[in-house]
Amino acid sequence: MIKPLAAALLLSTLLPAGAFAADRKAPAADVPALKAVMDCRRLPTKDARADCYDAAVDALARDTSEGKVVVVDQDKIKQVRRQAFGFSLPSLTLLSRGIKDEPITALNFKVTGAHQDQQAYWVLETNEQTTWRQTQNSGYPLTPHAGSTLVIKPGFLGAFFCQVDDQVQFRCRRER
Repeated sequence: MIKPLAAALLLSTLLPAGAFAADRKAPAADVPALKAVMDCRRLPTKDARADCYDAAVDALARDTSEGKVVVVDQDKIKQVRRQAFGFSLPSLTLLSRGIKDEPITALNFKVTGAHQDQQAYWVLETNEQTTWRQTQNSGYPLTPHAGSTLVIKPGFLGAFFCQVDDQVQFRCRRER
């Protein structure tokens, strides 16, 4: 089974290059199979529209079954954005086309594993299979352990801040 993040990356390689430059609020009319369905609306008679829709929907179904076109709903997009939180993936904005952009202000995780690296910085593994590494000495003793609550907040210029069990927050970065 393909993970949602991998599916999003795969989707970004399958779509035409023009899809990345298109206006985020424009319909996905740059996908030929979908454009064909939408073009059927312009035909003057019901019979012509019905014949056009039948042919266009058959082509769309074929392209979908062959993996040329992928349909993703808003809930799946939110799930992928959550899984990608902490990574710099500019092409992920392709999945936000036509959706009100609600930035993630903080995410909560449960720590499933914690250890210190050679620099005595903490490496935290979460219940969602993400790994976050401390990049700045907080000046306070940290004691993360399995079961701790980890809150991650985005900062300025791509920075992230981690906070373990309501202790002082520290700079961190996502590793996986």
